[in-house]
Amino acid sequence: MTLPRILIPAYDFKPLLGGVANYVHELAVQFSRQARVHVVSRKLPGMEEFDRDLPYAITRIRVPYSAAFASPSYSDGITSRSEAQ
Repeated sequence: MTLPRILIPAYDFKPLLGGVANYVHELAVQFSRQARVHVVSRKLPGMEEFDRDLPYAITRIRVPYSAAFASPSYSDGITSRSEAQ
C-alpha cells in the first residue's frame, strides 16, 4: 500500500522558537507516522543540527527579505491615548 503524501509549507519552523514553529514541527512528526511528509521552510541559523534526525523530509530555501513584512504596521489612522488628548 502506498502511503499518502503531505507537503507542509512553513515560513516559521524550527529551530525558530515560538508557537507556530513548534506546532508545525509537531504536526509533521504526527503526520509522518502514517504518511510521507515533506516540509519546505526557510533557511535559519542552527537548521543543520536540528534537521539531522527528523522523521520527515525537509527542504530549506532562501527567502528574500522584505522590510514591508518584517513587523506589523499600525499606521492606519489609529491614534494612541497620548495623541488623542
